[in-house]
Amino acid sequence: MHKPYAVIDTTSRGGKQFDRTIYDANGKIIKQIHSGNHGHPKQHPFGFHGEHAHDVFWDKNGKSYRPARELTDQERHENADILKGDDRNDS
Repeated sequence: MHKPYAVIDTTSRGGKQFDRTIYDANGKIIKQIHSGNHGHPKQHPFGFHGEHAHDVFWDKNGKSYRPARELTDQERHENADILKGDDRNDS
């Protein structure tokens, strides 16, 4: 649990990947945006750089399920600041 409506940005993979976690009104994670594939391209064959989203679903026992999926155009627009683009260094 976190603060309601929190948006937390982190880096991973030695600062090469930028990630964003989004929380709901109750402080539960509802979505994660990742700018890369976590070093696992076979599990995250999305986008140009493995960028993808996880919608977080919670069961009645409090266990989460986070299937990976392609980003929508709207999510690409909203999270452009952390996603790799033609004007960002790919290293």
